[in-house]
Amino acid sequence: MVLTTLLPSKPFFFIVLLLISYEFFDNFSFSVPVRLLEHAVCQRHYALPSSPSTLSLPRRDLDELQCKSPAVQSTLAYIRGYYSLFRTGPALFVGPYFGVLADRWGLRAVYSIVLVGLMLQLASFYVVCMLAYHAALTLVKYPCQYGS
Repeated sequence: MVLTTLLPSKPFFFIVLLLISYEFFDNFSFSVPVRLLEHAVCQRHYALPSSPSTLSLPRRDLDELQCKSPAVQSTLAYIRGYYSLFRTGPALFVGPYFGVLADRWGLRAVYSIVLVGLMLQLASFYVVCMLAYHAALTLVKYPCQYGS
């Protein structure tokens, strides 16, 4: 028996390689927003007290160990839960509709819509992180609803 007949075809290896690289980069891209969220939650938790008419000032002298306190990690876990839910949830509900659109408009148009949606999701996440001192961090769950 020839060994080459037992091996899968080249397209199979290509598809497996694409799936592995997608999963790797998807998991890798999840760690950066989590670190930004942790920093924003920590800054907000240890913000200098101020009068009600002014905003709380961020602290620059925070140690990394202070950000690992149970209060900060509890808030971070809450936000991460919503982030994960709203990052993957819409894909389950919108997937069939994108299939119908792909049949009508073609794959290129649907992929363009998805690409614009992913860019808007990423931009909205970073806008929320930039405004973390002025807005509630739980706003992160709302921009994530429209991505994926």
